[in-house]
Amino acid sequence: MSNLKPIFLFSLPRSGSTFAQRVLAAHPAVATATEPHFLLPLVQSLNPWGSYSEYEHQLSTWAILEFCRDSLPGQQADYLEEIRNFTLNLYNKTRHNGETHFLDKTPRYHLIADQIIELFPEGKFVFLWRNPLAIVASMIGTFYDGRWKTYLFDFDLYSGYPNLIDAYKAHPEASFGLRYEDSVLDPEATWQAVFDYLELPFDPELLQKFNKVKLAGNIRDPNADLPQYQKINKKPLEKWKALLANPLRKAWARDYLHWLGVERLNAIGYSLDELLAELDEVPTSLSYLADDMWRMPYGRFSRVFESHMLRDKWRQWRKGEHLFMHK
Repeated sequence: MSNLKPIFLFSLPRSGSTFAQRVLAAHPAVATATEPHFLLPLVQSLNPWGSYSEYEHQLSTWAILEFCRDSLPGQQADYLEEIRNFTLNLYNKTRHNGETHFLDKTPRYHLIADQIIELFPEGKFVFLWRNPLAIVASMIGTFYDGRWKTYLFDFDLYSGYPNLIDAYKAHPEASFGLRYEDSVLDPEATWQAVFDYLELPFDPELLQKFNKVKLAGNIRDPNADLPQYQKINKKPLEKWKALLANPLRKAWARDYLHWLGVERLNAIGYSLDELLAELDEVPTSLSYLADDMWRMPYGRFSRVFESHMLRDKWRQWRKGEHLFMHK
């Protein structure tokens, strides 16, 4: 039996990717799993930077690179080919009802999107975009009751967008750009175009049947099972305004939009001027302001000193465990 053809849904967290995954997986030809993630450590095993571990990730990477160079006839190409084979074999094991495609939706794949496209030339690559301000609001609204903990998503907000946009622009013929807003405002035409790109027949009933797709596990959207998300819902398009209304948050949002810049925003289908104008029209409130006055500087501190690692080490020390350096 032939390999399942991989489909990768690339996006930042909170971009509407679970909704998109459920629509795609409602098609009988498409198998999926919640968020597989496993390609991250495999591909990153060749990258000495960005990971720290007790086993010393950098040393491990250098050893793997030497192994590829000195022991494999095709060097890194052989190593990557085995990652590809391993991945396809795992995808194949998810086939239960004659599916022909496997959909991998792992938001943190933004770190390795370019490598994934090169690893799977036969694959399909859907890039899902969303209003950046709506993403930020959904991050803090979904997981932290609106408290300003964006620093926990800085990797996605400041590295994810450049990674995805660069990969999208580098592979225009292999990729398909999908705006979340279009997928809910004009669903039939938008999803017809997506399935045309995937070379799969589109049935408009998928837009009603997606609620039958149940994703197992804990690493998933906690809102996916709520009644209001069992059908196409336009309300999330405006929800961000309630969480980005105080003066500090508005100032941060303006700075972030300017950091993204005209070129990046245009590449994913948004206008800097229009987003700024929409932000300016949001009535200013004092909600969360007192809390933000200490959380925002704390976020800067936490990014530098990695407070979560210090907390973990403190817990280990109190238990009498031996502490190790992460290298």
